[in-house]
Amino acid sequence: MSADRPDTHDMLVVHRVFRRESRVLAGLVPAVAAGDVVRAGILAAHYRDHALGLHHHLSAEDDLVWPKLLARVDMEADLVIRMEHQHERVREGLDRIGAAMPEWEREADPAVRDHLAGLLADHRAALVEHLDDEERHVLALIEEHLSAAEWAAAVARWIGPVRGASRA
Repeated sequence: MSADRPDTHDMLVVHRVFRRESRVLAGLVPAVAAGDVVRAGILAAHYRDHALGLHHHLSAEDDLVWPKLLARVDMEADLVIRMEHQHERVREGLDRIGAAMPEWEREADPAVRDHLAGLLADHRAALVEHLDDEERHVLALIEEHLSAAEWAAAVARWIGPVRGASRA
């Protein structure tokens, strides 16, 4: 790869984190005992960090990657459009989880926990589908059609705000 082309390996590392954290959350939330608001609060904070990082990642792609690719690719435009639609699905899942999380965090009600567990499983499925498609089909387009500087701007945007996130 030439110096003026992006190295997308950093995307694989970030994707690995999102896969792991979505798996961890989907596994830990269902195990919280009824009324254990301390544990629910810890996992809710962890979820908020996950959602914040994912939000910045998706927004950077939406603003700095997809428009450039759509302007530069012809035959592969359908892949970019699929990525945009997948982002919408992931965001909708985050919104549903975000709406249910405060009640569960306050009360650790088993019915809310179980609903949240289903939402987290759905979120993970949509997220993994997107990450897999992006890695299989789109990273090569990024390497071919974006400059190293354009890629660096996207990476800086999705990494910078996450550094200030709280840690549970």
